[in-house]
Amino acid sequence: MKRATQITALVLLATLVLAGCPKRVVTIDGREVPVEEAAAKSLALGNKLQADGKAEAALGVYQGAARDFPDTAAGVEAKLGIAAVLVDAGKFKEAA
Repeated sequence: MKRATQITALVLLATLVLAGCPKRVVTIDGREVPVEEAAAKSLALGNKLQADGKAEAALGVYQGAARDFPDTAAGVEAKLGIAAVLVDAGKFKEAA
């Protein structure tokens, strides 16, 4: 096989394998929700609480999102939220 044909075959194989993978979901209130959506909603709640001046509540939500959704973009961003709350509280060592 030529190199281009091999690469094309590998791309097609990877596409077929990934297409057969089940979507990652979590159950919230008896309803299946994609993991990314659940993580984004959790992050949005933490952001709102922080913007409303409810730092302790925001910290708890951010910590939950970082713990429950560590491999999502929102879970990673929640770690930044944790650091921001801690820095705002003057807890620099904990934020590091």
